[in-house]
Amino acid sequence: MPTRSFALPRRSAPAPFGRAWGRWRLAPIWAACFATVVAVALRGGLTPLTAAALVVSVGLLTWRAARVAHQHATLVGAVDSDRRRLRTLLGDVADQVVICDDHGLVTEVVGAGNGAMLSTSGLVGTRMLDLVHESDRASALAAMEGALSQRGRSTPWEGRVRVPGGLTAWVNAAVVDRRDDPDVRGLVVTFRDVTVRRAAEQELERLAHFDPLTGLPSRATLVADLRAALLHASPTHPVSVLYCDLDRLKVVNDSLGHHTGDLLIAAVAKRWTDALPGHTTLSRFGGDEFVVLVPHVEDGPGPAAVADAMVAALDQSIVVAGYELTVTASIGLATVIDRDKAAEDVLRDADAALYEAKTGGRNRVVEFDTDMGDAAVERLLLESDLRSALRSGLIEVHLQPIMDLATRRPSSFEALLRWEHPVRGWVRPDKIVHVAEETGLIVELGNVVLELSCQAIAWMRDLLGTPVKVAVNTSPLQLARAEFMSTVDEVLRRYDLPASALVIEVTEGILLDPAGQGRATLQALHHRGIGISLDDFGTGYSSLSYLGTFPLDQLKLDRTITNGATETATGLAVLRGVLHMTEQLGLPVVAEGLETEEQIAQLTALGATHGQGWGFAAAMPVSEAIRWARRWASDETGDQGSDDRGAPRAGISDDQP
Repeated sequence: MPTRSFALPRRSAPAPFGRAWGRWRLAPIWAACFATVVAVALRGGLTPLTAAALVVSVGLLTWRAARVAHQHATLVGAVDSDRRRLRTLLGDVADQVVICDDHGLVTEVVGAGNGAMLSTSGLVGTRMLDLVHESDRASALAAMEGALSQRGRSTPWEGRVRVPGGLTAWVNAAVVDRRDDPDVRGLVVTFRDVTVRRAAEQELERLAHFDPLTGLPSRATLVADLRAALLHASPTHPVSVLYCDLDRLKVVNDSLGHHTGDLLIAAVAKRWTDALPGHTTLSRFGGDEFVVLVPHVEDGPGPAAVADAMVAALDQSIVVAGYELTVTASIGLATVIDRDKAAEDVLRDADAALYEAKTGGRNRVVEFDTDMGDAAVERLLLESDLRSALRSGLIEVHLQPIMDLATRRPSSFEALLRWEHPVRGWVRPDKIVHVAEETGLIVELGNVVLELSCQAIAWMRDLLGTPVKVAVNTSPLQLARAEFMSTVDEVLRRYDLPASALVIEVTEGILLDPAGQGRATLQALHHRGIGISLDDFGTGYSSLSYLGTFPLDQLKLDRTITNGATETATGLAVLRGVLHMTEQLGLPVVAEGLETEEQIAQLTALGATHGQGWGFAAAMPVSEAIRWARRWASDETGDQGSDDRGAPRAGISDDQP
């Protein structure tokens, strides 16, 4: 920053009248002085000429003395004005300057005005180092010695100084040796208050190492502690990690709000902190994920006992925000004896074990084995390949006919997901759907399914001239999105299909959300004339009370019920009861898994209206399904030809022939 010079103020020239008045208003005084000097000179025997010369000399000296006195007064006034101006300006600057002599004694304090960090009263004459906090005096002394060793160069220092009130403040300082400067002759220390900045830095550091909600160590802190513990890992001193996840916390967040969910997380953290032994480290990784580091301690509880203590700590319900909540946890356990293993790999293994605990029923503790690691890698690779397949259009749709049992003619087709992986071969649809739901790809996959299934049925309706329908399996995650309805409308409009050409198949999992977005979406679809079919009835909750409250147009019996009818008397009784119930409700029934003529005849006799299974036809590529369907339309059209033009690809289902 350029140094600003503070020049003396210029005096304005007086007016001519003022100058004249200034001369003549002193005329009587000058005349009196002149007469006095002449009288004294004549009495002293001087000649008139000598007396006149003396009078002139005295007059000139007097005038010169008056002029010098006037100039001095003007200069003193200007300096005082500049000093006042400089102090006023420095009072608005955050910096404060302290000047010390060779002995480190304060000789002057300048700057900072009312906001001064250092009190100016009584400060002059004290030792500079006495102002510095005891813990920072060594570094301050080093900075002063550094400045003395390189004159004229600034030496930085940051530390704490004592301020009025017995408090301390963080300052950033620059020390410069100005002893050779005659205007300074001392060591100049410029202070700037950085207390606010240091507080912000400390808060950022705290947030980086500790979770703000629970006060527990953060992921970064746990990973650092784990790395340190792994340096001493051995068969006799194993290091264990527990990866914990609260079960169904999303239900609490969605129903009671995220604030209540946060209170529950904090309460669980308190429970576990109280329950865990002192040699463990409990940390929160974020969300509902916690990780516990369990190093080996002689005669201390092992990792399995620690995990059991965590599960037991949640046996009693927790009261938060006026709600009494019961929460459980799934825990994955990984133990390491190899000091060369990376901390990230240990956490990955524990996370793989946690995945098994959650998919195996939740509220469990599962210990890692190598098969879990292979499965985790397999899921990751499958996810990557699925993303690539979606981008490349490698997802195919096969169509399986749904037959009207009274006429033995196809009334609709179910779109079934097929994916032929270049290395794995045909991937099971249920595995694809599972990975898609875990990774959030289910919405993109479902949209592709809807698009290409409608494209396929539009093509089939045009070629056959019959109003066949297509049934598309839909995930509850799709139905929960508000934009799903507009997506359906756009696809139907794109392929010029009526709403009646589409049937949305849902599983019984949707029954768990009787008042949520999924139900509202089903109501809107039903109102538009789109069919709603409940798939795989009999494998899930099978709550009969929901059948009358959801907008259902069709019920699909799972193959376990239809197959049981031909195997046992009990199975037959169950099937009769279900068919009687659906008849009373006015719901058409599709019997899945019909493989023999005996099953087809039996289900027809019992009152099933539609059937699906290998007994009629397996799932087929679109072009093959059209050729197959033309046999049923030939009686009316007389056309036995085929058309293989660009069959579309896509579909979603877990039904694998």
